[in-house]
Amino acid sequence: DQFDLFIFDLETGASRNLTNTPSDEAYPAWSPDGTQIAFHSNRNGRFDIFVVNADGSNLRQLTFNDIPDLGPQWSPDGRQIAFTQVIDNRRQLALMNTDGSDIRRITADSNYSHSYPVWSPDGMQLVFYMVPELSAASGIFIIDADGQNMRQITQEEDFEPDWSPDGQWILFHRRSNDNRVVYRVRPDGTDLTLVTADPPNAREAAWQP
Repeated sequence: DQFDLFIFDLETGASRNLTNTPSDEAYPAWSPDGTQIAFHSNRNGRFDIFVVNADGSNLRQLTFNDIPDLGPQWSPDGRQIAFTQVIDNRRQLALMNTDGSDIRRITADSNYSHSYPVWSPDGMQLVFYMVPELSAASGIFIIDADGQNMRQITQEEDFEPDWSPDGQWILFHRRSNDNRVVYRVRPDGTDLTLVTADPPNAREAAWQP
């Protein structure tokens, strides 16, 4: 199946296609000022990061690497984009300027896959989940934006973290006994709290802005 990006107007119900290509465009992320959308696409044969204006104009490609680049996330100040690079079947986190310059990898452990980076509201840290090689176990981690001070805050099969707008909580889902439930935890790993027990298989939870 083909994946395209659409913008849906909640007031009028109208939608418009931003991409409309035979390739896959996915994982859209709005810029903080609401004027641009970053996404990944395999329109050139592998997944790279692209940015387009919200009206569909000025499409530009940001990455030109020989490895897949996935899942862009704008920094709160709109000056950087965090994303995931797939290297030897392991995912590593990277940052770049919003014009595609100064790409730098902030994780490098080949025994783990690092995925789903989300910026802290102050832009100083990223939260993500990490999966060890040959293991179903996972955990939520935080790393400083300069790649220093990585620390683990959960140690179960935990995925898809999302930082609260006030920076006080991290939301994520946990896989347990063939079910998925949503938890929240403080950035220092304390106050782990179950958020949903029903409905079953809850995932991809997000905070209201």
